[in-house]
Amino acid sequence: MKKTLVITLTILMLFISSCSSVDPFQDLSVISPLGVVKVSSNSELNWYGEKEEAQGGSSLLGAVANKVLKDSENEKVSTLLSRTDLLLEEAETILLSSLKEVGTVNLTDKEQILKSAAYDSIDDSITLTNPTVISANGYKLFSWSREQDFAEKLYNETGTKGMVYVNFLFEKKMVTGIVKNGTMGAMVTMVVEITDETGKRLLTRTYWSISEKNIPVIASLYDPNDLMALFPATIEEVCQDFASEFIQ
Repeated sequence: MKKTLVITLTILMLFISSCSSVDPFQDLSVISPLGVVKVSSNSELNWYGEKEEAQGGSSLLGAVANKVLKDSENEKVSTLLSRTDLLLEEAETILLSSLKEVGTVNLTDKEQILKSAAYDSIDDSITLTNPTVISANGYKLFSWSREQDFAEKLYNETGTKGMVYVNFLFEKKMVTGIVKNGTMGAMVTMVVEITDETGKRLLTRTYWSISEKNIPVIASLYDPNDLMALFPATIEEVCQDFASEFIQ
């Protein structure tokens, strides 16, 4: 009887605990004011699934052909292909603008965050130094899980209750055709993590979109300017999808 009572009480406590977990989008007071503390992205604009394709090729002839095509592509567009920093700066602007326009959640000013003692105190030795990842202007690359005391410091200094960590992935993706002959589009994936003022992660969500328009591609070759022009609207879509979560 006693053992049954203990089990029953344990189940009840777990139920109450699960019910007390608040969805920040349902109760905005949990994360408002909101502060975007990290905005990052990939450093190079690659093909969707490019790593998997590279690992799957076993034909010597295919490997040689791929190298020739890649060399040809790189010769024409290597500079533009590496300019994800331009996409990231635009993405940050669109993201902050989208959140401000919602009007249902207060947003801590970027400069207030970046110039805070809390942000300055982030240990550079813990800061991520991955060459495949870049940060938007002024932001540091760091993980919420390794700097949990940062959230509390920023809250005490600025009153920010919700910390937003955003990572964009910009890719080029085949839409129609085969073996990089056909049409291609711009693909944007945005991963958002939000923690509270204690550094506890409240949620992780992924938003993605492929451009409505596409451009021709022949033997991996395409007009890089046309490709880059597809990204702004696609970035806008994922940012709006995130911002719409705050509309109650």
